[in-house]
Amino acid sequence: MKVCLIGDSGVGKTCMSNSIIGNSFNQFSSTTIGALYLCKDYQSALDNKLSIWDTAGQERYRSLIPMYARCSNVLILVVCKEKYNWQESVSYWIDYYFKFATIDSKLLVIFSKVDKEDNKPNADDLKLINEILDQNSIEANILLHSSLTGSGLDIIHQELFKLSLKIRDSQVEKNIIKQTIKITNTPSKECCIIV
Repeated sequence: MKVCLIGDSGVGKTCMSNSIIGNSFNQFSSTTIGALYLCKDYQSALDNKLSIWDTAGQERYRSLIPMYARCSNVLILVVCKEKYNWQESVSYWIDYYFKFATIDSKLLVIFSKVDKEDNKPNADDLKLINEILDQNSIEANILLHSSLTGSGLDIIHQELFKLSLKIRDSQVEKNIIKQTIKITNTPSKECCIIV
């Protein structure tokens, strides 16, 4: 299962990806340059491996993100309220998802650093994000996570597993449709009619 984390620089993508993989919190983690790849044995409906691409959020590296996000099963948009103009950032990244995600890709929006009370989304914040998602006809769950305390990690794992089930079912359905098309498009093998 391929997961790609997107979002602005400094929102906590690297700490979150380390948390999902099972590594401990490192408050001194450095800024990601390009992307960071992490892998873990992981039981999902797709396979037994979880591959996480943690992308750099700086604007100068954004042109590289499609290369890492390509064919991702899940894109995780990491949002942190302590960042200036975080609302505009959410609009940018949801628009990005809308442009570059594949048909089967799923989106999770995760508020990070929620161990700080000011970083927890309020009702207006959630309403704003849901409006942006609705404008783009995107279905996504909004979750909360703190890499420092580990809160929300179980829910993220549950959500990743649920999304792997949806993706698997979608792939099975596509294979059935492809097989049906092959059967209906096979030329008939009728022979000559003798009079």
